[in-house]
Amino acid sequence: MRKRLFHLIVAALVAVLAGTLAGPAGAYASAPNPGFRLYPAVMHAGNAFVQSTLPVSFQVGDCILTNSYVSLDRPDNRGRTKLEWFYSMYTLHTNNFDQWHATFRFRDAVGNLIFEYGPVDSAEMHHTGPDNGVQDVVDKTNLFFGVRSNFRTFDEIASIEWQGEC
Repeated sequence: MRKRLFHLIVAALVAVLAGTLAGPAGAYASAPNPGFRLYPAVMHAGNAFVQSTLPVSFQVGDCILTNSYVSLDRPDNRGRTKLEWFYSMYTLHTNNFDQWHATFRFRDAVGNLIFEYGPVDSAEMHHTGPDNGVQDVVDKTNLFFGVRSNFRTFDEIASIEWQGEC
């Protein structure tokens, strides 16, 4: 009887330990749950770059993007461009840290994809609430605009689709 009880206790401990080790290494706010927003793109500085500004807060899971813009420079003669993403965000809940994963899709007036970049990661958010948010600028330079890297396709960018995961 004692031997059987011992084996039951050992089996229960092994099951608990296996469940603990099989879990994720870091605790995140929520499973990736992509959110999407589509906002107009505006050409600036004589069509030198296109920019989209997030007009309202964008929440995905526990993460909230509150102030953000993304811009894309006109490609050079080699088809190279630069993407800049400015953001301010915070999380409502975390056990370890949360992180925003952004993808940007530059579309023409009827929704055709012209250029896509992402995912690009924000800084880690280890604390919760608007007073403990993070703010940064991500510069991605020397990106290849694509085979259709001519001025006509760049000038056709009319909107930018924002995709966020947290």
